Amino acid sequence: MGSFNNDARKVRNPRLPLPKRAVALRSCLSKCSWAVCGGPYSRVLKHFGTLVGADLQKSAQEHHLLAALDKLEITRNRILSLRFAYERKRIRQKMCGNRVPNTAEWTALQEAFESVRHSENVIPRLLPSAPSNPSVP
Repeated sequence: MGSFNNDARKVRNPRLPLPKRAVALRSCLSKCSWAVCGGPYSRVLKHFGTLVGADLQKSAQEHHLLAALDKLEITRNRILSLRFAYERKRIRQKMCGNRVPNTAEWTALQEAFESVRHSENVIPRLLPSAPSNPSVP
């Protein structure tokens, strides 16, 4: 099992056969489905197929794969930047003696994730969001 970046490189590699590139894209979607898109893999795969206008399971062309990967990477990078900012903030708070995260901050972080997901049109509003558990940031 490779990393997201390795699979993204495979999707962009024009020397690989199209079916292998499609498998790499589905692997990227699988790795990010809950964290980035807030829904199960099968629904996220179907929605990304709808966004790019192709069935990503069967008949995707090169431009479909690249369009889906671009949309996924933009959203993933925004979510990761939010997570890293929260991690840095929590480290500073812990150094000051605040060991328990503030519920309001946790809620604000979850709302920011949802805002990014929906502003990028990655998932429709009807998909369930990831379970929120303030004990596991």
